[in-house]
Amino acid sequence: MSYYWLHRALLMAAELGLSPADIDDVIYGRRRKVVPAGGHDVAALTFWGRIRGRAVIVWTRRLPADDDEASAITDHQIIGITEMTPQQLKTFTEWEDEQ
Repeated sequence: MSYYWLHRALLMAAELGLSPADIDDVIYGRRRKVVPAGGHDVAALTFWGRIRGRAVIVWTRRLPADDDEASAITDHQIIGITEMTPQQLKTFTEWEDEQ
């Protein structure tokens, strides 16, 4: 899969001190948990992982086929990056321990 960055997602990564390469490491990394998510009529796929000791979630969505700006070269969009909440971190750590 290839990804088109929503500008807001780039800003979110920068606010967390993360680069696009860091986010790629989460998306394509070996130790990542993929979790479907969504709401407000948007189906999302999240990638849970660690980068430089930080536990983050990368939010993505499939682009509509008629999105001319991005769909010619990509099929998914990075829509956000968040740090895990304590509960999410607990869930992720338990998942890591099972791997």
